[in-house]
Amino acid sequence: MATVIPRWTILTAATALGLGLGGAALPADAGAQSAAPAASCMSLAPAADSVDAMLHLSLGSWRPVWDPTPTPGPSAAEREALTLALQELRAAITLPRELFIRLSSETPFEEGHDGPHPTRPMTPELKASFALTLHRDGRISDLEYEKGSISKPLDEALVAMLQRVDSTRTLENLAGSIGDDPVRLRLAVTTSPGPRQVAAPLVRLRLPVFRGTPAVHVSGRAPEYPEVARLAGVSDTVVMQFVVDTLGRVELGTAQVLAVRYRWFVQEVLRALPELRFRPMQVAGCPIRQVAIQPFVFSLR
Repeated sequence: MATVIPRWTILTAATALGLGLGGAALPADAGAQSAAPAASCMSLAPAADSVDAMLHLSLGSWRPVWDPTPTPGPSAAEREALTLALQELRAAITLPRELFIRLSSETPFEEGHDGPHPTRPMTPELKASFALTLHRDGRISDLEYEKGSISKPLDEALVAMLQRVDSTRTLENLAGSIGDDPVRLRLAVTTSPGPRQVAAPLVRLRLPVFRGTPAVHVSGRAPEYPEVARLAGVSDTVVMQFVVDTLGRVELGTAQVLAVRYRWFVQEVLRALPELRFRPMQVAGCPIRQVAIQPFVFSLR
């Protein structure tokens, strides 16, 4: 017997919308990397409220470029060096006085909780993450945007900051403390930095709050129990991540296995994914793509 248990975690949002930092405004056409049509449902949805949020700049621990092993987190000495580097990065960034985002069915939302209400507060996820290689002389290379934000002006400000740091060799002191080999650094801008990251407040802003509901599984066959696993008497839980589109279907090309012990079970889950149907995430009455994490529990009990 295989049991499907939906257990959703985050993601999915974007007319041009100003996030107030006070002062001059950017041109109204500033927006995300992929602009939604002007008349899209989300662009016409009024916000129900707004909330204060603090945007943080965070810096992860380093690793040599030749070593792909994930690090468990910075040591005390590394944290001190990274904190100094973070201060240099913050001093080099110049944010526009107004950040504009573009809301569409593609924009990620963070999901809040406020008791037993049928709808939940949803705020656009303003987040960017990128990696770079830092050389012994303070030079930066191999900039890789892992996740662009929903604000083009924010991304442009981050790139300008890195160019300034590169040209002035601002991080040379940090590079000198980590040996002769180039190292890979991971940076992020987010309202909720990770617990292992060295982070510092960047700017306070107000985010719009919409009311919405997360995606809900409504139909589709459960995966078959693999016969080889049944004969071996083993159980397992396959944790999958995938995107649910605005029609409630799984975008198969986005499916990723996050956790599993026996590959037999993954094969059965992948066979079942095309038949799964969901009520898509709704934000202010608009269907939204949502990144979902869902466990598929296989048990012989």
